Amino acid sequence: MNNLILKPRSSFWLTRFFNIFGAKLMWTTIGKTIYYPDHIKNPYVYTDVIAHECVHLEQYKKYGTFGFLFLYAFVFFPVLGAYFRWKFEREAYLVQMKLSPVYKSNKKENIEFFINEIVDILWFRYGFVWPKPLMRKWFTKQLLK
Repeated sequence: MNNLILKPRSSFWLTRFFNIFGAKLMWTTIGKTIYYPDHIKNPYVYTDVIAHECVHLEQYKKYGTFGFLFLYAFVFFPVLGAYFRWKFEREAYLVQMKLSPVYKSNKKENIEFFINEIVDILWFRYGFVWPKPLMRKWFTKQLLK
């Protein structure tokens, strides 16, 4: 991406605020900027994570900043799920996973383990976005065709 803007999390009040909720180690994309954890000295070596965040940049372009943030943060439909957060994150994690050495190893048992790890991350860090079995099934279909 030509106009990629990367900044440390501490450079923006909103990402500093998110740190209160345990997000200080997470990368966050808001609008046209990707905010990375402050302890990272060279964010450009994290090409898989940057690819993940670039998916979010494209989603911002598609839905607009207000639309993306509204769908991501406030739409909880169906009940007990956050469909758009799940949709946005699965698209981004799929890109990230395909760039990983685990996926490139082409070993089914490693990929299945990796899928379970990502599902756990999505479940706990992103607010129980979607039922775990459905998430697992979706990633398995995408990665183990």
